[in-house]
Amino acid sequence: KRYPGLKITGLRYFNVYGHREYYKGKTASMILQLGLQLLSGKQPRLFKYGEQSRDFVFIEDVVQANLKAIGKPSGVYNAGSGVSRTFNDIVRILAQHLDKKADIDYFDNPYTFYQNNTCADIEQTKAVLDYQPRFSLERGIAAYIPEIKDIHQQLQ
Repeated sequence: KRYPGLKITGLRYFNVYGHREYYKGKTASMILQLGLQLLSGKQPRLFKYGEQSRDFVFIEDVVQANLKAIGKPSGVYNAGSGVSRTFNDIVRILAQHLDKKADIDYFDNPYTFYQNNTCADIEQTKAVLDYQPRFSLERGIAAYIPEIKDIHQQLQ
């Protein structure tokens, strides 16, 4: 059947992090997990040698993508930052904001199927949805730090 006027839009979320994700438990972002490790005085643990990278996108940019998708042409659009950053970058940024020394514990990756890099191609998302990420990894983590600290205090 055909449904004239029906619009179907999909958003493909990349590695979303930010406010109110603690409920996800072990599937919460590496940013939250590594931040809590640092605040607990633990060594952050990464697969050797922390150079695996992901497209990390702050929740406020994901909300922006969703709002901009309303009423736009049907399609599937990537909701990401368009930039791939390493897990070492995350630890460095978190350690700086939390004023912690980060002695990373690198261990062998046990997964043969592990994806070493992801990066969202957001050109179509920019062109059709007029989407422009506003949060670099540095800016997003800085905005998230107060909540990471609050969560850590609640867990104590």
